[in-house]
Amino acid sequence: MLALGMGYEHIPVPFGAPTRELLDAFFAVMHKHDGRRRWVHCAANLRVSAFIGLWRMLEEGWPRERAFDILRSVANERWAPDATWQRFIDMQLEGAAPVVPQRAASVDAMADYYAQRAAIYERVYLKPERQEDLRAIDAWLPAQFSGRRVLELSCGTCWWTPSYTLS
Repeated sequence: MLALGMGYEHIPVPFGAPTRELLDAFFAVMHKHDGRRRWVHCAANLRVSAFIGLWRMLEEGWPRERAFDILRSVANERWAPDATWQRFIDMQLEGAAPVVPQRAASVDAMADYYAQRAAIYERVYLKPERQEDLRAIDAWLPAQFSGRRVLELSCGTCWWTPSYTLS
């Protein structure tokens, strides 16, 4: 990955506990790589879709109806954010205090969170209906990044990077 000029930034966002601090970390990484190609993803592309929608509105000035289009097209399904995520999105757009998780979002807490849930999150990649798309990505991805400088920014369990040896 590094030999190809690909960088990697990991912001582990607990699915049940998004915070303004994590959104700010996401924004900081996005700004750090302004003008560069960025590949942003998470296990099911739900958390990152919410963060991208907020980025589009708060940082790029998109209208809400377009900024969150990605939420309506995730995995060819409509994702209606649950109460936690909808409250988080609304509060960020209203400039209110962030959603405070029951447990502090420390590095240790997030590592524990993902250690307990990684196998569950990874199941999304085992679904039979996803196999054709995954094989298409397997064939497409290496040539897209070979010889390029690309930042991979993950808001989930980071399935993609360890899955590929790009040359």
